[in-house]
Amino acid sequence: MPATVRFLEELDRAFKKGDVDAVVALGVRLLHMGWYSKLDWFLERFNEMLRYLPPEERRRVQENELILNLMHLVMHLVRDMEPERALPYVRPKGSMIERRIYYEYLGNHPRAYHYLLRYERETKIKSFWLEIRKIYMRMYRGGRVSLREIERLETSEDEVEFVAQIITRGYAVGIYHILKGEIDGDTFGEIKRAVMYGLSENYDHTTSRLLQVFIPLSLMRGEERVARTYLNAAISTAQTEQNRYMYEWFGMYDLALRGDVEPLRERARLYEEKGYIGHEVLARAVSGLIGGGREELERAKALSDKYWHRHVLRYAEVLTGRNL
Repeated sequence: MPATVRFLEELDRAFKKGDVDAVVALGVRLLHMGWYSKLDWFLERFNEMLRYLPPEERRRVQENELILNLMHLVMHLVRDMEPERALPYVRPKGSMIERRIYYEYLGNHPRAYHYLLRYERETKIKSFWLEIRKIYMRMYRGGRVSLREIERLETSEDEVEFVAQIITRGYAVGIYHILKGEIDGDTFGEIKRAVMYGLSENYDHTTSRLLQVFIPLSLMRGEERVARTYLNAAISTAQTEQNRYMYEWFGMYDLALRGDVEPLRERARLYEEKGYIGHEVLARAVSGLIGGGREELERAKALSDKYWHRHVLRYAEVLTGRNL
């Protein structure tokens, strides 16, 4: 769902007051929610506000450039899928956060994991976000994970963080079960409630991450109508919020369910050219399984082994009803 009127009014008031801390906090929320159609507007207003700040306040904001880097990374990597334009915002020195985000969205999980662990070593910070990423990265590469590890992670008391963390924990549980190849009705119901919770709270991008696994889980349980209903919602939301990353992903789910090979092969070439490894793995695995040629499957498996995309291969198997 688009950004709420209440949120936009609150952000507008913060801009008019020149309340930098409030604007930054709301900008972080905008990213959490996945309201990417507002990114250009936000950055234009933010830069305009900086021009009129006292010099000391302006320096303080500019020295802490993480929020602006994150905005540009998301805009180029997720909204537009133009990774070369994101590179200037991946700082050669400083925080590991931008580097981890850059490689994670491209689907180069070994590099993303490297920077995740470097961040942990250098900051000595323990958090839900650090631990949940370590867990699902291990599952991506084929490592052993127990459900207890996921369930015992403590969520934040902050409302915005709490909702996003509940959704992301559902994603990790979903990955566990999609790789295992089975899920009981109660657990499936819990993940479905997390999806509905995320949608009701307008957490568009975070919920789309959960839908990446929930839709195949629905098919795995034989609930095709549920899968198609949520797939249509995911495509519509991604289109509304200009989230090309997710729009392309769910577009491939739609092609897989329709058994349409040629568009998938064309997309695979596009994703290879752009460097989006996860997207390429899905496109080649699905097209190979529904008749696109053995070479497509071989490349998909090779990329999966090198860049940790076991879960994506499972998505392809479930979407097509065929085994690699």
